[in-house]
Amino acid sequence: MMFDREKFAKLCAEESAGESCADSIGLYKEKRLHRILKLLSCENMSAHEVKVGNYVADVFEKGRITEIQTGSFYPLREKLAYYLCETDYAVRLVHPVIAEKRIVRIERESGEVIRSRRSPKRVEMGEIMREIYWISELVKNERLEIVVLYISADEYRYSEAVRYRRSGKYDSELLPREILSEERFCGVESYKFLLDGTPERFSAKEYGARKKLRGRELYSTLNLLTALGLLEREKGTNKAYEYRRVNKT
Repeated sequence: MMFDREKFAKLCAEESAGESCADSIGLYKEKRLHRILKLLSCENMSAHEVKVGNYVADVFEKGRITEIQTGSFYPLREKLAYYLCETDYAVRLVHPVIAEKRIVRIERESGEVIRSRRSPKRVEMGEIMREIYWISELVKNERLEIVVLYISADEYRYSEAVRYRRSGKYDSELLPREILSEERFCGVESYKFLLDGTPERFSAKEYGARKKLRGRELYSTLNLLTALGLLEREKGTNKAYEYRRVNKT
């Protein structure tokens, strides 16, 4: 593990200790997780929010820039391109993903827990590749390292009179708990696993069925692999595109 699980859990506990979740609604949300990951990356606060050229890096220490991105990669394209083209620093992009979530429904006035359940939503690899595709022109550069952290969290939902309703308006607060696992991507070679078990030639439909992908996730993954030079796209016999694996030595 690149990141210390015990330290992360401790930072999460310290963030929520002595704080009423209901009182913090709207103040933290994703900012809490962002702050925890900055501290996990570097405890030296003087290395946080450091100006590097035209931009401010989340963390800059020992010749390495660390950016924490809880949302889409799209807004980071120009910033990452600047770091890679205009500096010689190593760049690490840390992307936390909520892989397991417990949803706790609470009545605002009394603070009573009405319901608690696990969210059925699961993170698919195609969702990660969809984000990486936004910066596909940069990921060939081996100075760029992408670390995906799969995290468990509790989501507290506060609303009025929720006892007899499963839906309705509510305020929510996300409390991260622990790191479950992590994945690291650096350079073209780290994406070859996406072609495991595929034939020499295949259609998008065939790839989607094999990898259980569809829609934006499917085509973002195929376009990423094509941009990385691992696939070539050609017109097939039925006018539909076919993909051919590029075997590089």
